Amino acid sequence: MKLLNKGRLLPTIHYKLSTESMAIVKVKEIIGISPNSFEDALQNAINHACEEKQNVTGAKIVGQTVSIENGRIVEYKVNVKIAYRWEKELHQ
Repeated sequence: MKLLNKGRLLPTIHYKLSTESMAIVKVKEIIGISPNSFEDALQNAINHACEEKQNVTGAKIVGQTVSIENGRIVEYKVNVKIAYRWEKELHQ
């Protein structure tokens, strides 16, 4: 998986909805962090979201930043909006 330009959508899982169910999608913004790369920071954010929510459907990169110490990049950060189906939560 490669990082695309800022704000580009990642692949999304599509669901078929029956006429008996109603889909609601919630969006949560999180920050993934890695000492290695933006791609690893993104993957860390997605891994965390998938551990917390089993119904993650997509992600949008909204920002990328780095932390610098002594002229060297020491940390990559990716701000990500994570979308997930909320249907399960409605029935709990």
